Amino acid sequence: MADVVIWAKPASDSTWRLQQVMQETVPQIGLEIVSTIEMLSERLKYPGKNGLVTVLLAGNEDELEEALTINGILRDSRLILIIPNSSREIVAKGHLLGPRYLSYADGDFRDVAAVLAKMVGAAV
Repeated sequence: MADVVIWAKPASDSTWRLQQVMQETVPQIGLEIVSTIEMLSERLKYPGKNGLVTVLLAGNEDELEEALTINGILRDSRLILIIPNSSREIVAKGHLLGPRYLSYADGDFRDVAAVLAKMVGAAV
């Protein structure tokens, strides 16, 4: 089963909700949370023998812009992207990262957990 790395800012309500839903839905995954782009970049260099799924939680436009700085590295990752809203500009920027799935930060993240379960081959 693939490992999962989440890039999210610490101490945010969205980060906590995302982590809770993922652990409830797919408790058997190896879940790692990183809070800086540098930590994420380093982690992406070592995907592990079963691969890596990356979940980016961009809580605002600045965080999405920050994620775009490592677009080249993310292209090789199975990516789930959570963006702050559904404005045309934000969605367009999000698609530049080439996500396999796109969701919104104001949701309950159950959709994200279900997609993650399929991506890692876990029974839900």
